[in-house]
Amino acid sequence: MVPLLTKGACRCVAMSICLFFSIGCTAQVQSAKDLKVTPMKCENSAVEKSYALLHFILDDIKATYPHVGGGGISEIKQTHTNIFVVSINQEERIDQLSYELSIDKNCSVSLVKKEESTINFSQ
Repeated sequence: MVPLLTKGACRCVAMSICLFFSIGCTAQVQSAKDLKVTPMKCENSAVEKSYALLHFILDDIKATYPHVGGGGISEIKQTHTNIFVVSINQEERIDQLSYELSIDKNCSVSLVKKEESTINFSQ
């Protein structure tokens, strides 16, 4: 049989748990402050290159995509090295934007080709 805890004991356990989480969060914040982040270059970092390409695509969609309704971006898929297909859900269709991009060693992205297509689901 497990002994019942009194109200005071429960409060003590709860405060200990809160203090434990508090200390853990503080330690995480302090260690994050101590980290020195070195900037990555596109020439030696696939992650930095992907970030620059995706950022370019999202900025372009924000500036040029005319349809405000629907379900938003449902997928961004890299199909080749610098080619991405973006799917945007709309009612009874999916708009697809295909981007062919180029990127240099300084992470400057430029548009090579952009094509738009639609997959219809209406009956």
